[in-house]
Amino acid sequence: MFTDELTDVDKARYDVYASRVRELRVGKIEDVHATVWFAFLTHWGPQRPLLPNLERMAGFKINSNSLCYIMLFSPTVRQLELQVESQVEPGLARMVVNAAKPALASVVRLSISDNSSVTPSAIPFWELKQLQHLHIASPMHLTDTIIRSLATFAHLAHLELQIHSIPEPGGTEA
Repeated sequence: MFTDELTDVDKARYDVYASRVRELRVGKIEDVHATVWFAFLTHWGPQRPLLPNLERMAGFKINSNSLCYIMLFSPTVRQLELQVESQVEPGLARMVVNAAKPALASVVRLSISDNSSVTPSAIPFWELKQLQHLHIASPMHLTDTIIRSLATFAHLAHLELQIHSIPEPGGTEA
């Protein structure tokens, strides 16, 4: 928790530290005091990544608080593990994904655990054509759109899906 304004020395020290971080495992982020987030937002702003050279982020939970932590995403992230929590509204998940789009464009290894439902994931992974490794850990309805899209992934070397249902020939779900 911060109890005073950040000095220029504090900011410079953090910038040096932040530039060295390559991997982040997100824990109970909601326990980080609001003054910390406020200090980061006022110094770095919401559009600048908090960790500018981050390559791997694990354990980011998409829930009602996720938009507050979107600054953790960086366009340098290549490996990403996301968890969609069970009570998240589809609209909120879309808002988080839209805010994270610049970072998602560089991800080549994606793992999603979606506890929200067995419908297609709240994260449109089938649009991330640069993926080389995709793991969906929760049951999902596979649609024709998703199947066609995955077939065009030129560099996809690993695909692991938990399929709840697939479309039958003629367009109906199995």
